[in-house]
Amino acid sequence: KKYNVAVDVLSVGVELVVNDNPVKAEFYGQLGDSYFGLKDYELAKKKYQKAMSTDPQSALITNNFAYRLAKEKIDLKLAKQLALKVTTMAPNQAQFIDTYGFTLLQNEEFNKAKAQFLKAYDLDQNDNLILEHLGDTELQLGSPDLAKEWWEKALEIDKNNEQLKLKIANN
Repeated sequence: KKYNVAVDVLSVGVELVVNDNPVKAEFYGQLGDSYFGLKDYELAKKKYQKAMSTDPQSALITNNFAYRLAKEKIDLKLAKQLALKVTTMAPNQAQFIDTYGFTLLQNEEFNKAKAQFLKAYDLDQNDNLILEHLGDTELQLGSPDLAKEWWEKALEIDKNNEQLKLKIANN
């Protein structure tokens, strides 16, 4: 979480990359993550947009940008568009389907989010984040008992997740 140091190092590093757009794009994406960590959302968005224009075929960079936007609840329309795009770029990747579901959840499209999370779950039943998102969605849909079941499954995988423990205790 030394975001200022990361920005300094990555800013130098990106200038050293020559003739390798995927690596350069990864540097820009990491800069975007660092600026998200610093809560400089405008600069974070610019760095991610630069990453995507440098390597437009990178599903991972596009996915990470969508997730960061959704997590911070900023530009949710863009987050949803990016996440949907990623699911067409890599249609059978549980992580990417989960991100699309997460953008739907943040947009309060709970039934659509649940459908995406279940699709992701079918592809990867051991991803604690998918399980947690299923629980979050069930809570929003008015099913706290189902929510707790999903969170408990997630906690079996990520035993030290204090946030999950709080969700289970408080719902």
